[in-house]
Amino acid sequence: MKALIYITTGMVANLVILFYYMPDIRVKPKEVEAVSTSISNDWWIIVDAVNGQCTDVSALTKQVNWRTVVVVDKYQPVLDCKSPMCLQLTWDYVRTEMSHFSTTGLLDGPSKLSGFLYAIQNGATILFDADCDTRLDNITDSFHLLNDPQSGLWYNGRNSFNPFRHWGLEDVFSLESKQSNNLSTSSHQDIHDFIVTDFKSLPIRQGVIVSEKTCFQRSKSNTGHKHLFSQKAPIVSGFPSFAPLSTGPAIFYKEAFLFLFIPPSVSSESGQLFRSLWMHALRSICNLPIAYYPEPLLQQSGSQFQCAILNDNNGGASATNDPVSECMPMQTCSTADVACYFMIAQQILHCMIPFFASFTNINKLVAYTEAWVRDMVFLRCHRTHVYNVPSGIFNKIHYQIPHQVKKFTNLSQKETENVFRSVNSLCGIKQDQKPKLVRAMSSPQVTDVALIVVMNYKQVFQSLGFTEFVHRLYFKYIIYCVPSFSGFKSYTEKEDMTHITYIDGVADGWEFFYRCTEIVMKLRMPVQGYLQIGDDVLLSPWNLASLPRDVMWVNNQRGKVHLHKIQTSFAWEHWNKEYGQRAIVNVFHEMKAVANSSSVKKPRVADFSRAFLKNVAENLGADYVMYGNTDIFYVPDRLSREFIVAAELFFRHRCMTEIALPVIHVGLTKPDQIVYIPGVVLWGSNRSVSWRYFRNDPSAFIHPFKWLSLSKKKEGRSFLCNKYLHLLETNLDLVNK
Repeated sequence: MKALIYITTGMVANLVILFYYMPDIRVKPKEVEAVSTSISNDWWIIVDAVNGQCTDVSALTKQVNWRTVVVVDKYQPVLDCKSPMCLQLTWDYVRTEMSHFSTTGLLDGPSKLSGFLYAIQNGATILFDADCDTRLDNITDSFHLLNDPQSGLWYNGRNSFNPFRHWGLEDVFSLESKQSNNLSTSSHQDIHDFIVTDFKSLPIRQGVIVSEKTCFQRSKSNTGHKHLFSQKAPIVSGFPSFAPLSTGPAIFYKEAFLFLFIPPSVSSESGQLFRSLWMHALRSICNLPIAYYPEPLLQQSGSQFQCAILNDNNGGASATNDPVSECMPMQTCSTADVACYFMIAQQILHCMIPFFASFTNINKLVAYTEAWVRDMVFLRCHRTHVYNVPSGIFNKIHYQIPHQVKKFTNLSQKETENVFRSVNSLCGIKQDQKPKLVRAMSSPQVTDVALIVVMNYKQVFQSLGFTEFVHRLYFKYIIYCVPSFSGFKSYTEKEDMTHITYIDGVADGWEFFYRCTEIVMKLRMPVQGYLQIGDDVLLSPWNLASLPRDVMWVNNQRGKVHLHKIQTSFAWEHWNKEYGQRAIVNVFHEMKAVANSSSVKKPRVADFSRAFLKNVAENLGADYVMYGNTDIFYVPDRLSREFIVAAELFFRHRCMTEIALPVIHVGLTKPDQIVYIPGVVLWGSNRSVSWRYFRNDPSAFIHPFKWLSLSKKKEGRSFLCNKYLHLLETNLDLVNK
């Protein structure tokens, strides 16, 4: 027996001692056969068919290892709802077989809350709260349920996270964005500043539905579905940032089941607003993160539920101009105390009276909330864990890609002049050239490769205008990797180039710039691979089209050395430094220990180490490594998981890039998959006259090419203006999408 204190009614506490005993209360409708022991009962889908419009759940019942509960008034024809993986939960069954729940005693009819309770009492550990017409190919993959821990963006901006604003959809969802903005209590921080990091646990995973088939038809905006950015990694918001829990179907883990509650008999928008406010108020004690998963992982057909977010008066009797932020309780819970849970909910409900229809019985809503909390205690789902996120290494990112993609589909005259400014001042751009160049930037043809440009030093920030112009003509996705986040932010703001996305990936020095690609990979962009170059690499992007996208590329400036050989006089200057031989020896020592261990806690790392060492031996011979220039390389997305593991391992031992990357290349590549990028690497005095070594075909790059210094020389300027920029424009049509 246990005792709990509840605040039951009114703002004045009436304390009631609730004694309860927790038996095994797993039950099932008599009509449903027992589930085979080979099928997990842990994952459940709950849909509401009370309105009679839910006649087909085939898209849900096809999900492997998921059971579906369809909440109905009475039995009705529902396509593909068959025992044992799908059942109809009728009101008669709820009244007779689920009367032990406090919530049941208050309900006037069938409710989704009963579906939640039924699944929880039957052992659910994950619930999928969805509409009947939710369309997903694979729920498990869409929400990355088997990929923990996972990486993504941690929101680090204002106190309100607006998913529509994040993906550049304010004009499509103007009302929703306005209401989400009203929840902000601070405006001085940049809404595009995030952290790239790993997450140990994401107990609430919210789907954001913005499919062309549904939500776009309600807007006259010319923002098209094709201009949406389909990032695969989650965007995660934690306390104190407000995160609306009302943007689509959502996954709830057991520790978040308390927040499944939506007051019955109110509009979906008002109910979701309550859920969002209540959860936010209680996040102060647990820092419960909410992860957002964007389109196109989720596609929908016909429901306004997914198109609504904090719509302040959709079902109300009278309009109100009060910002919803006023309904955020000033008081918070200092501990996981159910009495405080209910007190906060009661405050929110009373504050939300203007948002409800005039006939709403607020006292009954308060009673519903108290009953739900009591049922969560009964089911042992009332305690939430404390989450410490983000975890491990994290990097700042100014994330503008969704807005950047949208912006370059319709450049204004001012924006055009701004992007052209640096090149125009150097060479002059003819007026009749500009339309073609603008069209190229509006629809760049390299859409399957993310370009990562490393700017090692603050001094080279001044070359940004040239770099941006050259690459924006060809590449849709560009990320800059910089040594100083604040310094680069100041520079881009001064130059009015705020559309740029950048990360602080070389804050530890250029010696570890392979981390730039590792960090960008954690964003899981919709590309086939990642091409990283230094700011002093002059690309011939039209010659990249023929290179295979599914294998790594590196340049062929390589040397080979035995891992344990002492080199007193060695051409490669970094071998005898801390980040040279000693670092690579430590990396191999750890991999060999992990690969040979029979009690490794992380089997994926053990498998990685064994495969990596095998590839190195086949490519070079046992205990041999490579070193060399690494200012340009490409990694396919299919190797992103392995590359991230490798980069984290090499960086942990502070292994510098000119040995780390060549070794990673041979460790991740089979002998028959070695691909070298055709190009020119210059040394000595040749570097001061780089233009003399430019080859149009088949060379894909020259390194180094110092924009700032070479453009000041007459020959260098002539090469750039009369030859290179001409080829850049005339070859635009040669690059295949």
